[in-house]
Amino acid sequence: MKRKIWEMIRDGQIEGKKWFVFIDTDTYVEWDNLLALLEHFDPSKKIFIGSPVWLPKLEFAHGGSAYVLSYGALEALNKPSKELEEEGPMYSQYGVNVTALCCGDEALAVALKQKGVRLKGYWPMFNGEVPSTLAFGRELWCEPVISLHHVSGKYMEDLRGWVEDWKARTMNMSPLLFKDLFAYISPLLTATREDWENIEEAPPENTKTSYKSFEYCKAACEADKRCFQFVFHGTTCALSHTIRLGRERLPENEGDDRYFSGWNMERIREWTSKTECENAHWVQSNP
Repeated sequence: MKRKIWEMIRDGQIEGKKWFVFIDTDTYVEWDNLLALLEHFDPSKKIFIGSPVWLPKLEFAHGGSAYVLSYGALEALNKPSKELEEEGPMYSQYGVNVTALCCGDEALAVALKQKGVRLKGYWPMFNGEVPSTLAFGRELWCEPVISLHHVSGKYMEDLRGWVEDWKARTMNMSPLLFKDLFAYISPLLTATREDWENIEEAPPENTKTSYKSFEYCKAACEADKRCFQFVFHGTTCALSHTIRLGRERLPENEGDDRYFSGWNMERIREWTSKTECENAHWVQSNP
C-alpha cells in the first residue's frame, strides 16, 4: 500500500499531500485533534506517529489505533538502498523474514527503522480501545482523543453522532478530551450489573481471593478510598482505581461462576465533578 501511494505521488496522481493516515475500517478518528497535533511537525522530516506496541528491541505502531507517516517518511521508505538497488525490486530489499514477525505493523516498523525512521508514540491520544473499555482516570482525562479502535457499524454511527452533537453544544471551542468522552458512557454506569465484567487484567495487588460474596467485595472497594469499581467472580474480588464500563460476560459453561460488577457511584460523581481540565494535555512522545 505504501509503495502504491508513493507511485501515485511520483506519477502526479497525488499532489501536495503532506501526511498519510493509515486506519482500519473500525478505527474512529477525531480529525480536528489529529490535524491540531500535526501542525507542530514538519512533514518534510521523517515522522512516524502512532500508539506504540513495545517489543524488546523495537516499538511499532498499533495499526488499529491509526498511525501517520509524513511525506518525508514515505519518501525514505520508498527510496532504494544504494547497495541493494541492483539486486531486485524495492519490496525485496529489506531482508526480513516477515513470517517471523507478529504482523504487518511490525514489518513496517522494521523497514522504517532501516531507513532511519523511528516511531513517536502518542498513547493515550492514539488509542486501541472503544469508549466502553477505556479506563478513565488521572492518566486518561485531560488528554485529547485522536483515535479509538473496534468501533464498527452502528457503534461508529452512534459515536459520530454524539461527537457532532457535543461539538454543536460547545461550539467546537476546545478539543474533544477523554473527560468529555466520559459523558458518552457515564449514563450506562450503575451500582451493580450481573453477568458483566468491568475490570480486565487487574493488577495483582488489587485482586483478592477467598471472598465470600459480592457484598464482601463491595465492602472492600468502599474501604479503599481510591476504588471506583469492583468485580466479583467465584471467590475472587478485583478492585479498580479507574472508571470503566466494561462488557457483558456470560458463563461459558453450565455451572460456571457468574461475573458481578459494581461501581461506587457517589465516589465517581464526586471525582468527575471536581476533576477539571484547565487546558488540554497534549502528551509528549514516548518513545
